[in-house]
Amino acid sequence: MTEAERIIHQFIRILNQESQNPDSAIVPEDAWQQLETLKSKLAQTDDKPKKLTLMLTKWCKENQYTRILSALRPVKSDPLADNEAPPPPDVTEQPITNSSLRSAIEDAQNKRKNRKEKK
Repeated sequence: MTEAERIIHQFIRILNQESQNPDSAIVPEDAWQQLETLKSKLAQTDDKPKKLTLMLTKWCKENQYTRILSALRPVKSDPLADNEAPPPPDVTEQPITNSSLRSAIEDAQNKRKNRKEKK
């Protein structure tokens, strides 16, 4: 998985996780509305992960979503021991396309909306 793909997958994980959290410390409330702008911008680009990642990070920077940006950074982990094998790749992580990213954003927004309506 490339770094750009990792960032996209992490962004989707964050949205899915935080859509269930009514008091998210990572995704501020206004970001949920601003995702519409991001989806519109994504609709105007192609499927190249680097371009999609650039759009995501630019959107975060323009809106000053520093906690989202921080959450997208890789976590430094302990190096593997000499006799330790790396974990197998996650088969659930399929290649991301522009439309699947926009669909994942919309799914997270819907989860968030449904969560708020249940209150």
